Amino acid sequence: MNQITVISQISVDFDRDAIVVPIGGSLVPFHISMVKNVTKTAQAETAVTTLFINFFVPGGGLPQADTLLLNGKTFIRDICFRTIGDHLSDVFRHINELKKRYANRLTEARNRAKMDNVPQEPLRVSAPGRPTHFNFSSPFWRSSCEAVGCQHLPKSISQGP
Repeated sequence: MNQITVISQISVDFDRDAIVVPIGGSLVPFHISMVKNVTKTAQAETAVTTLFINFFVPGGGLPQADTLLLNGKTFIRDICFRTIGDHLSDVFRHINELKKRYANRLTEARNRAKMDNVPQEPLRVSAPGRPTHFNFSSPFWRSSCEAVGCQHLPKSISQGP
């Protein structure tokens, strides 16, 4: 079953590692890997809670507007949500929990990949005095039919050298 937490029109989808936010009357999904950080501020005197979501964007170190236009594509740097009350606290907690789960899964996947590529110790040459190669020019055949007395094998093979 799909676990989606809908709080104040901001949805956190734990199954798909995404947050869904309303932008211009439409719900827009963002993968959690695109979220740089999330901050929440609460003003006690006005009971207003503000949630800031900052995203990773290309050219993130450049000082520009909130939306960045690059090669004809628009990237959103951050989004701000305000509400009266403490509704966004749950959204803040769910987004941070999703970020932790996603980071843990990535770490586990990297560790598994490292364990699959464990270097093997180098091969060792045999101890001195032991043969390092075998001569297969004249092998000795030993038949298991000698005790039974196989009639169909040539005598030279069934009796050995």
